Parts: sequence; structure tokens; C-alpha cells
Amino acid sequence: MRGVIEDVKQQHADIAARNKAEAEAWYQNMLRDLEHDRNRQNEEVRKSKSEEADLIRQLQRLKAQIDSLQNQRGSLEATVVDVEDRGQMAVKEGKVHVEELQAAIRKVKTDLADQAREHQELLNATMALDMEIATYRKLLDGEEERDGIPTSGTVRVIQSSSKQTRPTALNF
Repeated sequence: MRGVIEDVKQQHADIAARNKAEAEAWYQNMLRDLEHDRNRQNEEVRKSKSEEADLIRQLQRLKAQIDSLQNQRGSLEATVVDVEDRGQMAVKEGKVHVEELQAAIRKVKTDLADQAREHQELLNATMALDMEIATYRKLLDGEEERDGIPTSGTVRVIQSSSKQTRPTALNF
């Protein structure tokens, strides 16, 4: 019986050693697989961190560009408002200038009409005076001929019409 017990102990020890060796091999395989997974995951984490750093840098660049473009937009909007204000001021000043020029034109037209009227009145007065002078000359010439005084020379009388003046010669 001892031999059987020894034999069973030996078989049990062999089975335990084999199970231990199998468990050790399984553990080593699992450890290698886990190590391999850990290395792969570490590599993925490094890649992810690298991609994250690239994305952060790209995001910072884009934020800087956005800030720059927003500042530029603000500056352009301020410039547009300024230009619009100056344009409106220029238009107002232009309208005022046009109104001043139109008022000046109306005044010049009024003055010109007044001067034309005065000129016409003067022409009419000149014509009337010329006619009166001519009449008095004729009367004077008639009186001198009746008195027997010879006419001594030629007197020029200028007769005016509304647009031209014509010299007229009178003999004495």
C-alpha cells in the first residue's frame, strides 16, 4: 500500500509539476500578450499625444489667425464707418456748396437782368436825347438859314438804337 500511495503521490507530484509548468507557460504567454498589448497601447498613446500636441498647436495657430482676422475686421469696420461719415460730410458740404452756387447764380441772373434793364433804359434815354439833339440842330439850322448865317462846318451826331450806334453827319 505504501508503494501505491507513493505511486499516487508521484503521479500527483508529476501532474502538479505538469500543471505548474502549463500554468507557468500560460502565465508567460499571457504576460507576453499583455506586454505586447501594453507596448502597442503605449505606442498608440504616444501617437495620440503627438497628434494631440499637433492639434493643439494647429488650434492655437487658428485661434491666433481668428484673433488677427477679428482685429482686422474691426479695423476695417471702423474704417468703413469713418469713410461713410466722411462721405456723408462731403455730400453735405457739396450740397451746401451747390446751394451757395445756385444762390450766387440767381443773384448774378437778377443783377444781369437789372443791368440789362438799366442798359435798355439808358439806350432809350440816349436815343431820346439823340433825337432831341437832332431836332434842336435842325431847328437851329433852320434859324441860322433864316438869319442868313452860313453853316461853318459839319457836326457829327451819334444816333443809337437798342443794339448799335450809327454816326450821322450833319452839315452846317
